[in-house]
Amino acid sequence: MIAALKEFYTHKTEYFFYILFLVLSGVVCLLLFDFFMDYTYALQQGNLDEFDEKVTAFIFSYRSPVLTTIVVAITELGSQWAYLILIPVITLILYYKGHSWRISLQAFLILLSTFFLNLGIKYLISRPRPDLEGRLIQVSEGSFSYPSGHSMCALAFYGFNVYLIFKLVKNQWLRWSLIILQLLLILAIGASRVYLGVHYPTDVVAGFVVGAIWLALCIVILRSVNFYRKKREPAERIEEI
Repeated sequence: MIAALKEFYTHKTEYFFYILFLVLSGVVCLLLFDFFMDYTYALQQGNLDEFDEKVTAFIFSYRSPVLTTIVVAITELGSQWAYLILIPVITLILYYKGHSWRISLQAFLILLSTFFLNLGIKYLISRPRPDLEGRLIQVSEGSFSYPSGHSMCALAFYGFNVYLIFKLVKNQWLRWSLIILQLLLILAIGASRVYLGVHYPTDVVAGFVVGAIWLALCIVILRSVNFYRKKREPAERIEEI
């Protein structure tokens, strides 16, 4: 007990910010979860149907052959094939810059767990996809719509990239340029799913919310593990993210 108190007093600033991070993350997750539950209930009661119809009609009004080609390319950046390419590329970049390969493994685990979480929620809600006549691309037969898997995984994966960029990139101009680019890509991937007629706008919003909750929880877990290892193995160089 005395040793624990001494440890806490010696590193009180570090512990303070760590506990503050946990508290703020917990509050954000609880608020987002409460929003998601209310949002899902409103959806099931039909209170968001008008929102879906108006936003879908607005996005559909911009459809054109040229824009469709661009949007298909954007939506592919949220596909499993894109992630299979991006994760090794990110691994090589981080390794070249002297960072641990564990970071890329963490990104992969976040993405994989997000994918399975999305499947679980989809089958729990079992919301059918929009009508066939409005679709511009093919999707798996029998797959469900809510929440959008592309939106959820994009938020988790590219959102984790935003977190890494904020922590690891020192040049301010480059840091904020990359962060803005990643955030715009997340929004574009979500909007592309509505444009292509395979999701409702409410699916995309829900995907972003659940993706944000899961990403925050994963970052809390990763930082807690790193914090614990740093205290147990002070002689080892542990890259904290």
